Amino acid sequence: MGRERKQFSLYTRTMSDGKKIWYYRTYDEFGKRTTGKSTGQTSKTKAEKYCIQLFKEDSLVPSSSIKLSQYVDQKNFFIYGKCEYSTENGLRKTYVDDCRSRLNKHVLPVFGNLKFEEITSKQIETWQRNLLTNSKKKLTVKTVREIKNVLRIVLNYARSDGYVNADVFARVKKLPQHSRKVRGILTEMEVRDLFDPTNFQKFWEGHIYYYTATLLACFTGMRQGEILALTPEKVFPNHIFVNASWGKNGLGPTKTGETRKVYVKPDVMEALVRIIPEKGKGYIFSFSGNNIPMSGNRLTDNFYDAIERMGIDPETRKERNITFHSFRHWFVTYLRGKGITDAEITSITGQKTATVIDDYTRYDLLENRNIVEALKGFED
Repeated sequence: MGRERKQFSLYTRTMSDGKKIWYYRTYDEFGKRTTGKSTGQTSKTKAEKYCIQLFKEDSLVPSSSIKLSQYVDQKNFFIYGKCEYSTENGLRKTYVDDCRSRLNKHVLPVFGNLKFEEITSKQIETWQRNLLTNSKKKLTVKTVREIKNVLRIVLNYARSDGYVNADVFARVKKLPQHSRKVRGILTEMEVRDLFDPTNFQKFWEGHIYYYTATLLACFTGMRQGEILALTPEKVFPNHIFVNASWGKNGLGPTKTGETRKVYVKPDVMEALVRIIPEKGKGYIFSFSGNNIPMSGNRLTDNFYDAIERMGIDPETRKERNITFHSFRHWFVTYLRGKGITDAEITSITGQKTATVIDDYTRYDLLENRNIVEALKGFED
């Protein structure tokens, strides 16, 4: 007579923060071994008690009859600090919050009341088509792809937990490639005019904070949130230590979660030092006693006002697709035109890979010195 099969088996997984969590495997109603499911426990004894309690409640074997909304609530999906998936993958709060918004607005209203076994590839295709063609709120391919990815994450996680047996996305038609509008940049002459000290009153109307923050963005390639998060102790004689970003959810890490040193040329550093708080504490770019930075929207709007006074009206700005973020593109393009290597540029801008640099470079025949010099040297 063979050994009696155990109702479950335990094993550990190491999370991104180094913590070890106990998972269990069991068997479905067909005797097939299920994929691992988290107990949420760091102790084997507690994990065993957790599984025994599930067995007593007849909940040890996952049922596909559970509704998607019930599973989302059960797993605290995309609730920062509670969501198992977000914690395991070390996701930033801003990204988690954005995913929760997409989940509430676009996923749950359509799939929330459906059981996992009722969700089909055809339904997902119809849903994504409606998102793309909705006459009231037509979404871009990029946005629909982000929304679709939220549903994919939930279903994949449910599959690993044993609630879903098949990958319904495997038969879903792919979205078309979205045509991303290329970010525009100012010309070198426009940059010189914008930051010429003699044009300070004319273009910036004496707003030293807006002028300096924008100047810093242009000549360091720092992201807007990184500039807003700047405090005096991060400013050194010839560089800035970047280790944080300010956004709609307050202070957080940089976009990549990494820190870096950014060189600041002397005249820009001089302008920055002039506005550092006398007490040497708090946020540098602030209108509230240095306790909270100015808003990013306020900074962007004043940049738009400045270039409008320079002659770039709102219609032209939109047509050229110039935004505050354009300064990162301008900075990369300028350095590349000067022959600076991609590795050196990424060390300053904080981009993950050198391949991203291509997306940030504007190859304009009249501005790119390498092309101009190459063509000048052509002889019949």
